[in-house]
Amino acid sequence: GILAMKVLDNSIVKIDFKLKEDCLYLTWKSFISGSCLRDVYINTPRILGRNPTCWLVDKKKIKVISPEDQHWLYHFWNNYNTSSTIRIAFINSDDFFGRLSLKNITQMLKGDKDRIQIKLFESREKAMTWLHIKHLN
Repeated sequence: GILAMKVLDNSIVKIDFKLKEDCLYLTWKSFISGSCLRDVYINTPRILGRNPTCWLVDKKKIKVISPEDQHWLYHFWNNYNTSSTIRIAFINSDDFFGRLSLKNITQMLKGDKDRIQIKLFESREKAMTWLHIKHLN
C-alpha cells in the first residue's frame, strides 16, 4: 500500500497524505477563496477515497480568509463524515488579518469538542507534535 502520497503541488497549494497517520497536509502558498478553496477541501478526500481524521493546515502565507469562507469551513468541518474524532492543526498566518481569521475559525469549531479537536500553532514542529506525527518526508 501507499504510505505517503503527493496529491497535488501547484502555485496555490501543496497537498500530501500520510496513510500511517491518516493525515492530510495542506500547505497554502497563495490566497484563494470561494469555489477554488472549497474544491480543495471537498475533492481531496474524494481523490484519496477516504476522509482523513487528521489535518495539518499550514496557513502561514495566507493573508486573510473571507467571512464567507470562514463560515463555509465551519460547516465543512461540522458536517465532516467520520466515525472518529477529527484533529485539525492550523499553522498560524504571518499576517495580522490572517491570524484573526484563523482565530475566529478555531473558536467557532472549538464548541464541538467531542468530534473535533482543533488547535492553532506558530510552528509546523509544534503542530506535528500535537498530532503525534514524527516527521514528513
